[in-house]
Amino acid sequence: MDGLVRPHRSRHGLIVLDDVFPHFRSPFRIAEYGRYLQTWSDAVVYSSGRSQRALDETRGFAAVRRDYLRLHPERRHQVREYHPGRRVRGKLAYTMFVQNFDYFEPYLERHALPFVFTLYPGGGFGLALERSDRTLERIFASPLFRHVICTQRVTRDYLLERGLCPSERIELVYGGVFPTDHLTRSMPKRQHYKLHKRTLDVCFVAVKYMPRGRDKGYDTFIEMAKRISRAHHDVAFHVVGPFDASDVEVEGLEGRLTFYGSQPTDFFSSFYARMDLIVSPNVPFVLAPGAFDGFPTGCCIEAGVCGTVVVCSDPLGLNLAFEADREIVIVPPDVDALCERIDRLHADPVALVDLSVAGQAAFQRVFDVNAQMGPRLRLLGRYLDD
Repeated sequence: MDGLVRPHRSRHGLIVLDDVFPHFRSPFRIAEYGRYLQTWSDAVVYSSGRSQRALDETRGFAAVRRDYLRLHPERRHQVREYHPGRRVRGKLAYTMFVQNFDYFEPYLERHALPFVFTLYPGGGFGLALERSDRTLERIFASPLFRHVICTQRVTRDYLLERGLCPSERIELVYGGVFPTDHLTRSMPKRQHYKLHKRTLDVCFVAVKYMPRGRDKGYDTFIEMAKRISRAHHDVAFHVVGPFDASDVEVEGLEGRLTFYGSQPTDFFSSFYARMDLIVSPNVPFVLAPGAFDGFPTGCCIEAGVCGTVVVCSDPLGLNLAFEADREIVIVPPDVDALCERIDRLHADPVALVDLSVAGQAAFQRVFDVNAQMGPRLRLLGRYLDD
């Protein structure tokens, strides 16, 4: 772009402002924003692409956009690069994460754009975090603010307990939007330990935000893998994300541990079809004061939808939807607890299959795209129709 203010003012209904879209390694954005663009032909996404590096992406926005338009050429005029000099007029703006509001706040004010936003965990939001609270206070005090979507009960309760936002402006939609229909539609036949294959396949999938992946429990996963590999000769371990042997010492796992690097959504259908377990011993308040992950993590959601048994931690008690030990396995984020539970599942392949079947049904019910998008579309539609 040439940096000049355009002589005309673009007119839209819904204007989505983002920092990653349309990158395929952010599947929840692809699913959610894609549905908005499909539903409202006058909707547009303006994306800065400024956070792509967190997804291990070194290309610029234009290259990422070309990849997206190869699959969705009909959205050529709906996906554009953000520039602060671009003048727009719209009925409603939408963004997600506190850090995006911080970045786009001057733009919203300059163009007097009423806005709705989703307060996901992370992205600049933390519990009892002064900087985060200051931004939230500005958001809810803005005359342009219309509504906030919270995806976790603890988030909604925090806003209410702190008096940051009135309850009538909060919509709790548990979970998040993921391309679950795409994953299951292209998924090959599931393989189960002892029924279809000789190895118990255990995976770890996450983005690396800090050394050793401590917030996601990568260091805990590797220590668990070492212990389990000494006890059982038929367990294999798999890591997807920007991790390699230099992050944590992996001596003793030779021939038992495979690194795949970062992968797009299309990779995971066949991958999860042969994974028995995904392990996610993530811990809050490690990445930064007040920082925590949603429950389950996005990677666990995709795995669970595909029938991979989810073994995860929940130290903040965020689970609202799953029956423990029948649809999901919840354990403390420590090596001993993980090893004990994986030993039990290794010894009982029938129970493992039962968990897979019940868990897949539960994850597909909770994270069905229509179930997740319904309340979001109704909320935004209400403001667009005013």
